[in-house]
Amino acid sequence: MALNAQPLWDWITERHRIYLKKAAGEAPPWTRDGIMQTYRFCNVFRELDIVTQAETLDHFRTVREDLDSLARATAMLEAVDQVAQEREANPRLYQMLLGALHALGASGGSLVVPGFFWKLLSLEGSHPVLDQCASCGSRGELVAFDLGEGGALCRPCRRGVPISPSALSLVRKILGGQLAEALREPEGPTTAEVSELASRSLEHHLERRLRSLTVLDRS
Repeated sequence: MALNAQPLWDWITERHRIYLKKAAGEAPPWTRDGIMQTYRFCNVFRELDIVTQAETLDHFRTVREDLDSLARATAMLEAVDQVAQEREANPRLYQMLLGALHALGASGGSLVVPGFFWKLLSLEGSHPVLDQCASCGSRGELVAFDLGEGGALCRPCRRGVPISPSALSLVRKILGGQLAEALREPEGPTTAEVSELASRSLEHHLERRLRSLTVLDRS
């Protein structure tokens, strides 16, 4: 059965005409249509809609009132801004960011941001190979890391940057379901190595520098 689309096109035309009259500053009523005078409708084009009311669920006060925590949060937000697709819902990304902000406010551990970066890489489809050489598949000693090659590398295939056994173990925990345990790791050379590697790997994936990391390095 053929459908008559004319009423829909008439509605679209009249709704956009209302928008144009309002934008031009004309006085109401902007239409003779009784239904459109009585009820509110979204604009024909979504980019013309304006959010007029929102509810704040969490202020993250402990994060906002500490400069170091704020710098860390900014780094995660910049990373999310780079990977999020405009007008596309991403519940997993949202929940990851929310969890990271809560962890930052609760503990402020040195691995909250690097842990988020590693999890973000995994979510983006760049989960690194960590249990064997990403180049040749050898299960021998892994001594280097290069995200462009897919992850950890053995001695004969080594390129990228060196990685210590303790740092490799810590990254495995972050990406292997032991994030809470990893976040309890005391700050030291291993956490600094994992943090630097996470930042380099994410910037390699994004093909750009994260400007907020400069602020974070100075904080």
